[in-house]
Amino acid sequence: MKISTKFGNEEDLGQLLDEAHKRGMRVILDLVPNHSGLGFGAFQDIIKNGKDSPYWDWYFVHIWPFSPGDPQAYEAWWGVGSLPKLNTGNPQVKEYLFFKVIRHWLNFGADGWRVDVHNELVKAKEFFNEMRQLVKMEKPDAYLIAEIWQLDPSCVQGDQFDSLMNYALGRDILLNFAKGSVYGEGTLDSLSRYFDTYGENVTVMGFNLVSSHDTGRLLTDLKREKFGFPGMKILQFSFDDKDPIKSRPDDYEKHCVVYTGTHDNDTLLAWYRGLKQSKNTRVLKILEKYYGINNGMSEEKVCWALIEVAYKTNANFVIVPLQDILCLDNEARMNYPGTVGGNWLWRYKREDITKGMEEKLAILALKYNR
Repeated sequence: MKISTKFGNEEDLGQLLDEAHKRGMRVILDLVPNHSGLGFGAFQDIIKNGKDSPYWDWYFVHIWPFSPGDPQAYEAWWGVGSLPKLNTGNPQVKEYLFFKVIRHWLNFGADGWRVDVHNELVKAKEFFNEMRQLVKMEKPDAYLIAEIWQLDPSCVQGDQFDSLMNYALGRDILLNFAKGSVYGEGTLDSLSRYFDTYGENVTVMGFNLVSSHDTGRLLTDLKREKFGFPGMKILQFSFDDKDPIKSRPDDYEKHCVVYTGTHDNDTLLAWYRGLKQSKNTRVLKILEKYYGINNGMSEEKVCWALIEVAYKTNANFVIVPLQDILCLDNEARMNYPGTVGGNWLWRYKREDITKGMEEKLAILALKYNR
């Protein structure tokens, strides 16, 4: 295990840990056991050797050979091709994560782990039962915290995690009170329900936050309208009705810019194919129920239906990447964050844009007054 040179080296991390500990501070590292990146050695070995790779069963590969980033070829987190899903039910994967990652960095000096999307792992409860035993054996006072977005005490029963990232407290209760969405009595009811759900051992050491890398900035949440800055909406991230932080396109406010996608995520076509490949029935049902998008439609119609969803929102501005207008897969994706080489290479030819596409855009512009 090595630290990426983009961030420094082991000496730098050791110095950081030492200085933090001198000041009575603890340092928690981030753990993502659900998936890896495309550049991880095990995944690269599969790309090269296929079923002959000793790591073949570390992932869920459906098609080989494949182009890295193609979510139809292998299971990926939420259909994002740059994040292939690890088989955490495989004893070899667990051994690697437990001993070469978790125990290694604890012994190096880390004080605990914050675990990303803990509830999406294969055999998650079994994995975290074993992980807790290992961690507490190595460092009894190590802090184990799970990322969780909703009120759910199932993983803090003493056999998995010590506490939670309290979005249910910070975002659902405190932020809504600060915004004026709910008032004193309703907030008190929500707080009572929150403290009744978790034991005192959990609430007294919760990782309480209102804003993080996965949410809007607090200043944006509270004061954006005051300063007149428009918000940014990504259509692909707007169809999860279980997530209170994300709203469907119907709920977009006027003072915002909506993108069907950006240079850093899948094209519309690749995103939709990824939903089907990963059997993400929740989002697929939302698309069919509210927007009439279903498996019986051609892929071209799906792309244009999603573009129309963006056009018909209340948003003042709509931006559609050319790749989505052309209904292209991820061979036209511009960038895979965290990767070196092969990005920003796609180009279009003038003849790719047909008269029919121009007419469709003109019709949408007239229909929705854009």
